[in-house]
Amino acid sequence: MLDMIIKNAVVVDPANNINRRDTVGIKEGKIVDMGLCGSEDAEEVVDASGCFVTPGIIDFHAHIYTDGTERGIYPDSTCFPMGVTTCVDGGSAGVANYELFRNSVIPMSKVRILSYLNVCSLGLGTVTYPENVDPKAFNIPKIKRFCEKYRDDILGLKLRQSKEIAKEYGLEPLKEMVRIAGEINTYVVVHVTNSPGEVRETLDLLRPGDIFCHVYHGKGRTIIGEDGRVLKEVWEARKRGILFDAAHGGNQFSNKTALHALSEGFLPDFITSDISMKTMYRPPLFSMGNVMSKFLNMGIDFYRLIQIVTENPARKMGRLREIGTLSPGSCADVAIFRIVEKETKFDDSHGEKMTGDRLIKTEMTIREGVPVFRQIDF
Repeated sequence: MLDMIIKNAVVVDPANNINRRDTVGIKEGKIVDMGLCGSEDAEEVVDASGCFVTPGIIDFHAHIYTDGTERGIYPDSTCFPMGVTTCVDGGSAGVANYELFRNSVIPMSKVRILSYLNVCSLGLGTVTYPENVDPKAFNIPKIKRFCEKYRDDILGLKLRQSKEIAKEYGLEPLKEMVRIAGEINTYVVVHVTNSPGEVRETLDLLRPGDIFCHVYHGKGRTIIGEDGRVLKEVWEARKRGILFDAAHGGNQFSNKTALHALSEGFLPDFITSDISMKTMYRPPLFSMGNVMSKFLNMGIDFYRLIQIVTENPARKMGRLREIGTLSPGSCADVAIFRIVEKETKFDDSHGEKMTGDRLIKTEMTIREGVPVFRQIDF
């Protein structure tokens, strides 16, 4: 007998090219092959009529160093109600405090947590003043040691390079981060809002597999040129293998920039929340569910949206056999969604207003075969 069966829903699993009405079975924390079961008997049967069943959502950029930084959210209470079962911390900690983050927040959370290591030793400790991005202050030996010691948890290196943070150092911190990453065979994520120099200069420093973060921002030089179109160098960078993260955040996203880019077919490789204590359940960000709903209303179809928030990050992490899929044998991280018709405002921090008519509502979230969130009426 199975532990759980979810039936009567449309199963959306882009990693397996599935988009059809089907049944999902779970046993001992794993997805089972229903074709081999011979029976649909289960201890718990979930009737998901009118819903979509997807792999658990992966929020590939959030801030979850709870109480260790002023940005750190409460992982379980923020993620599970939005169908998120895996979360990647976007460089909240550096080598001075990463081990405390790893030994406290991560093991105490039911949400699966991985992370980027900030090249600045103290990471993003406070919102009062920015981190020190002077390359001479980077603790290179310790960065290299941590990336080796915790290679199953640390995905890459992270840097913020806004002008107000980089100041007189300009692009030098990014150059140094890329150099370090090359020596330890990892990739980098760079925060690009209001960056020093031209967009091309940042892109030229990145290598295939590196991530250009906050691609739809509206501060300083953006990916949209004076002609109102996506810059040629941005398209060229994508061809070279540079990846682009939407990373909404509280003030890192422009509806205008996003709509211009999406109208040309320039979709992000990753859609993430960049959520923090300043934005958790507060507009304009609110939640990962709200960000996904915004992109649905911007014209990305649901199947493609789910691919961007499940298969794409799982593939980048090298964990597609485990997460981001409903393949038999994979971890039973599952989300059940209903698309409801509801007029909703999707504004941004630039005052660019947008109204949509659909919301992605989480009905149920399952983590490793265990229900961790369920609507009272579902």
